[in-house]
Amino acid sequence: MKKVLKIVILFVLVIAITVPSDGAMKKLAQVGFKGLIMPVGAREAGMGNAIVSIPSGANSIFWNPAAITDISGDRSFTFNYMNWIADMTHAAGAVVFGMENYGTIGISFMVLDYGKITATRRIEGDPGYMTMGEFSPGEVSVGLAYARKMTDKFSFGGHLKYARQDLGAGLEGSDINLPQAVYFKLSTIAFDFGTLYYTGIRDLRIAMSFQNFSKEIKYQREEFPLPLMFRVGIAMNVLSIFNEESPNALTVAVDFQHPRDFPERLDLGAEYLYRNPRMKDFGINSLALRGGYKVGYDEESWAFGFGINAYGARIDYAVQNFGIFDTVTTWSFGIDF
Repeated sequence: MKKVLKIVILFVLVIAITVPSDGAMKKLAQVGFKGLIMPVGAREAGMGNAIVSIPSGANSIFWNPAAITDISGDRSFTFNYMNWIADMTHAAGAVVFGMENYGTIGISFMVLDYGKITATRRIEGDPGYMTMGEFSPGEVSVGLAYARKMTDKFSFGGHLKYARQDLGAGLEGSDINLPQAVYFKLSTIAFDFGTLYYTGIRDLRIAMSFQNFSKEIKYQREEFPLPLMFRVGIAMNVLSIFNEESPNALTVAVDFQHPRDFPERLDLGAEYLYRNPRMKDFGINSLALRGGYKVGYDEESWAFGFGINAYGARIDYAVQNFGIFDTVTTWSFGIDF
């Protein structure tokens, strides 16, 4: 118990030292390809994104590739769909294969649809603009991951991604009668890296991940980086402190994140997993209830969700508060086989 407290205190001190004061300069609008950093998964969303140290099946490929080594079967599949703000939608999925002593590999995809946008161009006179029709910008990415357990307590992993962004076509030129079409399409390669360490104190674990290492890319004249993200987190089933043999679990997690384009943030989450042998008569393995809270965000705050594991499949649902925007809903389907 004393070791647990020491680790938790050390983790809190690191966060307290690193998080800047309210007067620190905000780093806003400095990156592109934001689809690469959007949260994936209803379980993850329901826990306030405090997930970097919690293995989450094939979805771990999007948060911490090291954690894909902890899938419950030989293979894991997941699909996730999110209704984002401003009529945007985000879909992502992955499949992971365990290769025994040779590690674990995974394949991922992501699609971000910005919806339909009306294109306009400035002109002289009234009303000062002309309508040029509608276009549908978006982003896609595909990735390949590899992870391996170095010991029974330590894992590492990487995730190589090819990302493409299409922001539609614009018009360029000083003479409106002689416009030139400009197509805003870019592609790039990005890389994620992560580690996962079980301390040996019950199931207490510590993890970290770096996401979206890449060179800067350029639209026309301006260069910009990808949304580089550093996360470090700690999680533990607190019920194991009092009863290590309990079939149920109450996992509490804390994540600290350092994004390139926003101030430092803190994600807090919890998941209660209920297992009852009688439920198996109905094919139900477990029920889950989740909640989370986000610190340091402009609009996001609370989140909650629930899930069911039945007949070997998982269905999860989550709702996230976005302040002045509409609430965001996410659902996920997964299976281990």
